[in-house]
Amino acid sequence: MNTGREDRETLPAEVQQLVDALQSSAADDADELLLTRIQASRAAGVRVLVPVPVVDTESAEELERAWTRARVSVLVAGVAATALIALYRPITAPSAVNIAPLAASVPAASVSPASPAADGVGASNAMAALLSPWPRVAYAQQPAGGRAGPYSSISGLNADRVVPGVRSYVRLSANAYHDALPHEAYEMAVDTVRLGGRRALRIVTTTLAPRPLRGLPRTDTLWLDRMSFHPLRRRIDLEAMRIDQDFTDSLLTERVSMFPLMASQPTRRPAQRPFSWRQTIRFDRSRLFVVSESMLRVVLSALPLRAGWRGSIGVLEGESRMFALGPAGFRNARVVGIDTVQLFWGRVEAWRVELESGGEPERWLVSRETGETLLTQGPLDVNYPESRSWLIEGLPERNRLVPVRRAR
Repeated sequence: MNTGREDRETLPAEVQQLVDALQSSAADDADELLLTRIQASRAAGVRVLVPVPVVDTESAEELERAWTRARVSVLVAGVAATALIALYRPITAPSAVNIAPLAASVPAASVSPASPAADGVGASNAMAALLSPWPRVAYAQQPAGGRAGPYSSISGLNADRVVPGVRSYVRLSANAYHDALPHEAYEMAVDTVRLGGRRALRIVTTTLAPRPLRGLPRTDTLWLDRMSFHPLRRRIDLEAMRIDQDFTDSLLTERVSMFPLMASQPTRRPAQRPFSWRQTIRFDRSRLFVVSESMLRVVLSALPLRAGWRGSIGVLEGESRMFALGPAGFRNARVVGIDTVQLFWGRVEAWRVELESGGEPERWLVSRETGETLLTQGPLDVNYPESRSWLIEGLPERNRLVPVRRAR
């Protein structure tokens, strides 16, 4: 048993006497009365000395060797995780819906740790926010009382309101260290095609800057049923990686393939697939399942928005922008008023649509005339709690309001 202090100094005489007494009876099990007294003393905050067996030299050496092996294993795992993050960290240009409330906006006195089982929401972290299609900065601190229940599923979608063409966007982000700076530039091309004999809307989102890895742009292609707007298929091409997702009315099947890139031919993939995996996730068929920011832009353009409108969509609660991770959940959306947005070509009247997630909602400004999303405002991730995404080209707008000078 240990008879000294951790700093190896001699114990006080009265304490040493107690230690000696304990040593003399260490071979005997503590009776019920002693255990009761020890527990009462600990509950009162009093430190209680109890006999502790000393590990012999051979056991100690074996324990040290096991601990060394464990540390080496952790180090190897850490290096692998770091390499994975380094591989995809340049992809900070997400085609993602940013609907997270800012954690700092939630008073500390009114929050409590969220249960992992509550609405399928787990604790956020920096890498999770980096990869999440629905960044959730404050999910680890949900307001007391939790989120409101889902509204009725959105309805009344009209594909004729979706105008084919290419739109260009720029995102600006800010944090505690700098004001809003250009963060990414991307394009969204929408057209009508046939997929497996059925008419479909095709949405191709191309990230132009910043360019990841070897400079090849990331493309995200999504096919929607033209009548119901339910997703049919999705493909993400990212140099050495390809993600294929297929949808039924309630199932998402994902296949991920990793291809080694040749230094001499950076744009070509070998036929061999050295690494791949597959998974299936079930979602609620009663709500339209929205899988990306670009899809939500198209859905909003097809909705009959009006004062007081509200509806609910399905999303994945997982912590990834590219991969299908986490259980299915929902987001509530509602029209709360009318704003105007000043763009390069004039001022446009827009619906103010709020996306709710339990805290301060994300704000999307949607043109009343065309249904195009002109501006999104809200946190991007834990690194950028302030972010705005502007439509800068491709708006099929005809009616413009008189410009108003900015306040100086």
